[in-house]
Amino acid sequence: MNIVVIVVIVAIVVAIAVVLWKRRADQKAEALRNQAQEHRDDARASQIAATRQETEANALAAKAKADLVKAEEQRNAAAVKREVASDLNVHADNIDPDVPNTSP
Repeated sequence: MNIVVIVVIVAIVVAIAVVLWKRRADQKAEALRNQAQEHRDDARASQIAATRQETEANALAAKAKADLVKAEEQRNAAAVKREVASDLNVHADNIDPDVPNTSP
């Protein structure tokens, strides 16, 4: 009878130990799941921030390109105005009686 009681007590202790071990393993697994989810959330936030930063960089690049085109157009317009001014000076010199005419 004493052996049966000891076996029953040992079985109960082993069962309690197995339940506690399983419970601890489940808690650890849940903690790891939570940590993994936090990492995924952080990764998602970083991805969103990177996309926003890339979009801003693309917008700046587009603006810079547009500014470059505008500057080139202004340079061309200035060159045309210089040419017109030069032509007007030549014409003025040609019709001014006080300017000696060097053309044959």
